[in-house]
Amino acid sequence: MRQEANVAFRVIGMLASAADTGQPVLASSANLRNSSSVSPGTFATTVSSFTIRGEFAYFKGRHYNRKLESVLRQEITPARQQAIIDEFMQNYLDSGGAASRQTFRIDPEVNIQMDSMKYGLGIDYIYGDTSVSLQVIQELIPDYDRDRPVYFNKEGLDTFLTLQLKQFFLQNTMELDLRAAYGIEFQEYLVKPSLKYNFTNTLQGSIGVVVLGGKYDDSLLGQFDDNDQIYALLKCFF
Repeated sequence: MRQEANVAFRVIGMLASAADTGQPVLASSANLRNSSSVSPGTFATTVSSFTIRGEFAYFKGRHYNRKLESVLRQEITPARQQAIIDEFMQNYLDSGGAASRQTFRIDPEVNIQMDSMKYGLGIDYIYGDTSVSLQVIQELIPDYDRDRPVYFNKEGLDTFLTLQLKQFFLQNTMELDLRAAYGIEFQEYLVKPSLKYNFTNTLQGSIGVVVLGGKYDDSLLGQFDDNDQIYALLKCFF
């Protein structure tokens, strides 16, 4: 679960980083899982008042964690279950009832490797004190094995739509920020509105809400369905 949580909060961090650094951000595939080989590529261009940018990465032998149900279904087959029961009964009878417990072990293939591609396309627009950024990010596993499903990918696809809207007020002393993400395949979502105000050059306050969840409790964001947050921060700079 720790690895899954880290991935989810990297998505949250992705939404945060664009505003915090002042740079448009596409989710970096290389940060999500370890891979044996990565071939990246990026581009950016300007059309009128819009900035269009893209990123592509091909992963050779990327590691994925299999879903627990499929692992157990493969390892604990009806024939294996019957063999365990038969062995237990034989040991029980041979011991005159003393061997009332039996331990058995499995060595499943929990982690598998598959080639995959991850690509994204984003568009940014800035007008005065208003900026808008839209992104679509998708992962594709061409040779997805439906008999061995993995987490955070459905039938070989995982698609996220992201939005960031930022508006400045009061001569840039107040900042309204809205960040959101929606996962199409798993019907999962993250919404993070916040308001920041600079009282002085050295004192800054902010309040915000983080709402996340989804239809499936084993999806990237859906597993945190009961972890919505309300926060308030006060920063003093020296």
